[in-house]
Amino acid sequence: MEDEALPPEWTKFVMVREWPGTGRREFETRREAIDMSHFARDLRPARYAREGAATLALRWAAVALAVGLLVHTVDHLRRGLDAVTTEVFWAGNVSTVLALVAITLVFASHRRAAQLAVVVGVSQALGVAAVHLLPAWGVLSDSLRDGGVDAVSWVAVLAEIAGAAAFGVAGLFVLTQPRTVRGTRRAE
Repeated sequence: MEDEALPPEWTKFVMVREWPGTGRREFETRREAIDMSHFARDLRPARYAREGAATLALRWAAVALAVGLLVHTVDHLRRGLDAVTTEVFWAGNVSTVLALVAITLVFASHRRAAQLAVVVGVSQALGVAAVHLLPAWGVLSDSLRDGGVDAVSWVAVLAEIAGAAAFGVAGLFVLTQPRTVRGTRRAE
């Protein structure tokens, strides 16, 4: 097959020579028919094709937490900002910002995203449960049991707790998976 008959995306660079200790390498461009049959097996983008079930679970849990945060925040706006103490208001704002940072890091494939997901997910689930599900116990309490709220508020709080717990568990699932060693050569 002639070089002109092949499309430019079939060009590959082949290392011809390497000078040890210098990091200098010489490459040669070759245009040849590359076996494309492996693309038919997985049509997802390459970035997602490399990711395992654990990372996919973490991404879905991040979506669940984001939905729970949104529903809970909208419920607080619906009930009115004066329905909670200043301490609960600021604790909620700080925890929401931390959760949004953790969610962003998950979708950015940051190397510490799973660790942050465990910390944020577990603390968010326990914190929201302590603030909203326990009877009134102090300034950091917005008890739904004692507040006479409707079913919408209960669903909003439970949605955030479930999303946060799933986020923490999915982060732990990612951390327990075996790691691949990067930078090593395969046996030929």
